Amino acid sequence: MQFKTAKALRPFEVTLGDHPPDEGARRLATEVSNTYSHMPAILGAQFAAVCLVFILFREFVPWPVLAAWLASFGVLWCVRFAIKQYFLKAAKTSPEEWVQWRSYWNLTSLVAGALWGWTSWVFYPLGGSTQQTGLIVVLYTFSVVVALLLAPQPRVYLAVLGLCFTPLVARIAMPGGDQDYELAGVLLLILSFIVLLVRAYRESLEQVLELKVRAEDLLVRLRAETKVAEEARCVAELANRAKTQFFAAASHDLRQPLHAMGLFVEVLQRKTHGGELAHLANCLGSSVEALNNLFSELLDISRLDSGVVTVSPQCFEVGDLFRRLRLNFEPIAFEKGLALRWRGESQWVYADPLLLERILRNLVANALRYTNDGTVLVSARRRGPGVVVQVWDTGVGIPEQDCQHIFDEFYQVLRPDVGPREQPKGLGLGLSIVQRLSDLMGARLSFRSELGRGTVFTLALPVGQTETAAQTEPRPDALLGVTLHDRYIIVIQADSAALGGLAFLLKNWGATVFGFDNLVAVKVWLEGEPKADPPCPHLLIVDESLEGDARAIEAIEWLHQHFNRSIPAIVVAGCDSPHQNRGESADLGLHGLIKPVIPSKLRALVGFKLGLAPGPGVVAQLAGSEFQVVNQTGLSEASSPQRDQSSS
Repeated sequence: MQFKTAKALRPFEVTLGDHPPDEGARRLATEVSNTYSHMPAILGAQFAAVCLVFILFREFVPWPVLAAWLASFGVLWCVRFAIKQYFLKAAKTSPEEWVQWRSYWNLTSLVAGALWGWTSWVFYPLGGSTQQTGLIVVLYTFSVVVALLLAPQPRVYLAVLGLCFTPLVARIAMPGGDQDYELAGVLLLILSFIVLLVRAYRESLEQVLELKVRAEDLLVRLRAETKVAEEARCVAELANRAKTQFFAAASHDLRQPLHAMGLFVEVLQRKTHGGELAHLANCLGSSVEALNNLFSELLDISRLDSGVVTVSPQCFEVGDLFRRLRLNFEPIAFEKGLALRWRGESQWVYADPLLLERILRNLVANALRYTNDGTVLVSARRRGPGVVVQVWDTGVGIPEQDCQHIFDEFYQVLRPDVGPREQPKGLGLGLSIVQRLSDLMGARLSFRSELGRGTVFTLALPVGQTETAAQTEPRPDALLGVTLHDRYIIVIQADSAALGGLAFLLKNWGATVFGFDNLVAVKVWLEGEPKADPPCPHLLIVDESLEGDARAIEAIEWLHQHFNRSIPAIVVAGCDSPHQNRGESADLGLHGLIKPVIPSKLRALVGFKLGLAPGPGVVAQLAGSEFQVVNQTGLSEASSPQRDQSSS
């Protein structure tokens, strides 16, 4: 008959007043709780043993004696069961209480040993050989079971063993025959082996208890350290969330003055011709441009941290992307005397075109920044099942000690060939943005570099399917000339400084500008008394963040209805443009620029919208000009790192 071992009790906590328990107290608690956790198995085994002895001796022992024997074991069984229940409910808060509960167990074990010794003394001579053998087996099993629980207390165990087996050995040896003495001796020898085994088991049990106590200590420390780490993680997440919220809230307020500053600097550069004032205007323009670059990098990192940048992969030809990048970077390469080459324009890839363009902008800008002479090559070519887009340069290379850190945030490699004042300006976020955008697209980014010979960055992309249909994305086939004479432009800007700067700039290009700070002012001007009767404007430039409930698209639609014709329009947007207006923007044929607007980009987009033919110096005017459908970008566009050549 088999019995399942009782489920182990949950660990008990021992406290000594306000002080943590020492190792001895915790070992005592573990030992006692382990003993009581086996109580159900002990009670089950005791019940089975009593039933077996009853079956063996029911025909040999007088019923009064048998009834008294059953009653004795019944009382013991009930007492042990009651002790078990009280143990589970009792609050054990000191070592003295644990010792008291152990004494209850020891006392009931001694009583059980005495009862089994009385059983052997009374029942053994009354039964036959089968009954006697069965009784010896039951008592032997009892001694083994008790040994497992009383091994940590050798004296108590020897006392229980003596109470149980002394009457049996005496009964076996009482007839006085040689066989009786031999059987008694064999039984004593077996008991001595049991004692030795119990001793070895006790030593092993002590080691196990010691390991368990140490494991509990480590668990407590681990929980404490985990709690501290969790609190630190929560603090870091709150700080990161606060940083992201700060950038999101401040982006519009920071973009407006920077946007206006760039426009005013452009006007100032055009108003000054030579002399010290022109030099100061150019220096101011360079500083504003550097500030714009830093601001764009910080906003890009903020948007990546906040998780709002989404990937929209599509099949496209890299030649379109290369053409936009060429307009941006060829003037810079020409100014530094570098050859900027492009290869593989006919390759098709499957990727997000806006994110890929942002990656290549950073890589090409870095290549030009760290190359003094030679060539920068941007290529796309098939490699195996995919396409690799690479940016090669013959620059100074990356020192070996810096290779493992170049993708870290705020880490910038110093150039060994220039002094401290000539080191590149920036925050060291460009390559970090490149890696994070690559990971976002699932594209593998790698690089090789040799000090003094150059560096190559490689981006592995899937192959895109070739499309035979005409490209729907607008191209700057018609570009802006030198002036905007006889062109009427309505400008609606919420920020007065940005409105003034944009109006000054457009007037300086020759346009007639009507400026307003909201749609209500436009309606009052056109429908009020006396009514204005201006000619139909050639272009609308509207701020995305107008005051009140009106949106830029609503203002443009109202002007279309008022003049009863479709008017080309540009929306000047922040980096956090709402995406729900994509369909409306596409229907109206709108294009947008990201604040702060670089004058060269504005000039290129105005020329495209008005369909003007290119004039002298057009390459310099279009340096850095790119545009897209409003609300279609996922990141803020970094401004060109060069000054506008046509204004100097």
